Amino acid sequence: MSNIYRRDKIWWGCAIRQGRKYRRSLKTANRAIAERRLRQWLGELEAIAWGDKPRRTFEETSERFVRDHLTTLKRRGAERYFTSLKQLAAYFDGKTLDQIKSAQLSEFESKRRNDGASAATIRRDLACLSSMFTSAIDWEWFDDGSNPIPS
Repeated sequence: MSNIYRRDKIWWGCAIRQGRKYRRSLKTANRAIAERRLRQWLGELEAIAWGDKPRRTFEETSERFVRDHLTTLKRRGAERYFTSLKQLAAYFDGKTLDQIKSAQLSEFESKRRNDGASAATIRRDLACLSSMFTSAIDWEWFDDGSNPIPS
């Protein structure tokens, strides 16, 4: 159960999770902003209540990968990763890391092969994805701890 209410000019949120009542100022006088912040806060409460880390999407993983990892590479290596990231994004956008399993990897490989990509290009794309998973494991974004791309 969750609730939104106003105290003076500021909106507040109230939620009950596992028998415990939580209250929090949403720090805004605008109801639309308050409702958005309430939804975000409730999502955080759910993750805490069940002991889960937030599920990370392919998009946010690739953004951090570009920001943190590609800046450490030489220009040509980074360009190659960008090329692979475009192909990977076309297939994996909208998926979370825990949804990327061997079945999806096999489908990706088949799709790339049908599009005319060479075996070496497909290996490079999968190597990029493997590097992303290794980085996500290092960032503790991926609980499983196992990289789904075979080495």
